[in-house]
Amino acid sequence: VPTLDMKDVRTQAGHVFEEVQVAYQTYGRLNDRRDNVILVTHGLTSSHWAAEAPTFDSRVGWGVNQIGPGLVYDTERYFVVSTNVVGSAYGSTCATSPDPRTGKPWGRSFPAITMEDVVRVQARLLDRLGIERLKAVVGCSMGGFQVYQWAVTFPDRMDRLIATDTADHDSFDLGAAIPGLIERFSRNPRWNDGAPPAGALEEELTTLRIEMLRGFGLREKLAARGLDGAAIDAAVAAEARDWARLMDPWVLVSLYRTASSFDVRDRLDRIRAPILLVMA
Repeated sequence: VPTLDMKDVRTQAGHVFEEVQVAYQTYGRLNDRRDNVILVTHGLTSSHWAAEAPTFDSRVGWGVNQIGPGLVYDTERYFVVSTNVVGSAYGSTCATSPDPRTGKPWGRSFPAITMEDVVRVQARLLDRLGIERLKAVVGCSMGGFQVYQWAVTFPDRMDRLIATDTADHDSFDLGAAIPGLIERFSRNPRWNDGAPPAGALEEELTTLRIEMLRGFGLREKLAARGLDGAAIDAAVAAEARDWARLMDPWVLVSLYRTASSFDVRDRLDRIRAPILLVMA
């Protein structure tokens, strides 16, 4: 997995990370003018594995039907960059990363990350790749939050914006779910007062992910492919187990906090590029 390390990353809240690691993936070829780039952004519980995925993530990338030769984001024409947000568990600095002060995982003390922090790190990654301007910034759900954040933070850096099933603020009210998440995890006997050993809550996370996937309509999608009930249950459980092996309770809480802090309604007048908003 390609990663890039950045020094002295300051958050909006004033914390300075001595070093931040960001995982990313690219598809297609960067042209000589470096002007054929599309940035794709992922949802809250997803990753930078967009068009394909290794075994530790999901069976296929979330954008497998959109990114590739001849598809919507045609990799024969465009260089597609997909980054893992800071705070996520797929290779970027997050709550399971070591706190340099203690050498132990950050856990509940992981610094607050805003959506603006996320996109500023993405911009630094693009700078390091020698990419100044984007053909488009594209994202769904929390990825759409990033699209809007890019639009107001770097309004002159892209030609267009495409956001799906999202809004210009946390319309999902994710902040309201955080106390329930923490309370749910704390009922596990291995919670250890908020410092569970690595992998201790994998079973609880698997159950939670199964509930999420059902809410996302995965069972119906699999049924439409002709799978029977037992095969559907097995596929959903396998997807959930893969996710739970890498996820961590405090990573999930941190991501919810990042998303719940998002609101750019007072800065929409900064948007310069045309934006396509698609609601399914």
